[in-house]
Amino acid sequence: MWCDYCHWYSPIRSNSTALVTYCLTGGIIGLVVMISVTIPLLIAASKNSRPGLLLPWLIFNFVTVSLGIGLGLFASIYFMKKKWIQVEGGSVSLAVTLLGSGLHIYFWLVIYSYYKQLKEQLPPTTGQNKYSQLDSSDKV
Repeated sequence: MWCDYCHWYSPIRSNSTALVTYCLTGGIIGLVVMISVTIPLLIAASKNSRPGLLLPWLIFNFVTVSLGIGLGLFASIYFMKKKWIQVEGGSVSLAVTLLGSGLHIYFWLVIYSYYKQLKEQLPPTTGQNKYSQLDSSDKV
């Protein structure tokens, strides 16, 4: 055991297969949750022509792409420097990071253009809502 305070970590450190399994399981669970939230959100935005329903997806995926690129590049370079993976493996990891991020950016741009299209289709607002035309004598 390399650390008395980190005894929970020692089985993971000694068995890299377990670490990979934990990471893949967490990634799969995260993707399932993201997909199960994304699909109804995109369908509702499309059916109701409400661009506001696309904003959470756009913001979340912008942050995800930014962090994915940064962490993917950092991890690939760091692991190559520490010689935990060979240079060929690191090059493959860099290529996968860049290709995956490029695809993610393309998807983001598609949804963003759809958001802009929906926003242009909305009727212009005059700054008044339906409650601003009520008199004080009107009962609500």
